[in-house]
Amino acid sequence: MTSPADPDREREDALLDAVGALLRSNDDLASFAARVAHDLRSPLGAIIGQLQLADGLLDPDVPERTLAAVRAALGAAERMRRTVDDVLAYATLDLRPRTEPVDVAAVVRQVVGDLEARIREAGGTVEAPASLVVDSDPTLLAMLVQNLVQNALVHAGPAPHVVVDVGTVDDAGWWLEVHDDGLGVPADKRSWVFEPLARGSGASGSTGTGLATCARVAEALGGTIAVGDSHLGGAAFRVAVPAVLPR
Repeated sequence: MTSPADPDREREDALLDAVGALLRSNDDLASFAARVAHDLRSPLGAIIGQLQLADGLLDPDVPERTLAAVRAALGAAERMRRTVDDVLAYATLDLRPRTEPVDVAAVVRQVVGDLEARIREAGGTVEAPASLVVDSDPTLLAMLVQNLVQNALVHAGPAPHVVVDVGTVDDAGWWLEVHDDGLGVPADKRSWVFEPLARGSGASGSTGTGLATCARVAEALGGTIAVGDSHLGGAAFRVAVPAVLPR
């Protein structure tokens, strides 16, 4: 039997597809998406507040169907708010690098510290690389590492094993890799995963902007990002960055 909430999820997915197409087109439309996302935040907040109030005021003897409908609507509204917030962050991302010496290992340790509770809850481990100082933008680099590690934790195995590694390519630049022990990314999806709002199977709670953000950051740093197979059995995301950042 089809769930009553299914049409809502279909409409939500259709809206996400439309916004994703908008963000892929060009910077002017991305700015338009940012304005729309900003305008949606207040009414969505009001809707969520009213639904939370209704959920708390419902009589314990209320029909199960009524309770399920209110909670389904609340869940859909909260997912949409996360999507709106992520679209806004993606569309307004400042991609003008400010170069300074940065220790990549220190950035990774900071990100792991920020995600410590989530890693501990999942019973997983994240291995940080050895120290490597590069000329980069510390804010963009931290954003890149955080999104890649979060993505790895979502798609890794039951007790996530994530390994972050870095290295240099002679004097030509440096690279960063994030490995996980999940199911990997099929060959026919390896370009698609970097598109805005692309959500893979098993990515519960994900709005699909993380890897798209990584692609934009890598490009802003003058580099590239790609995904392949990891020695851990899952996916390996590799970012290659030149020694000199674009101006």
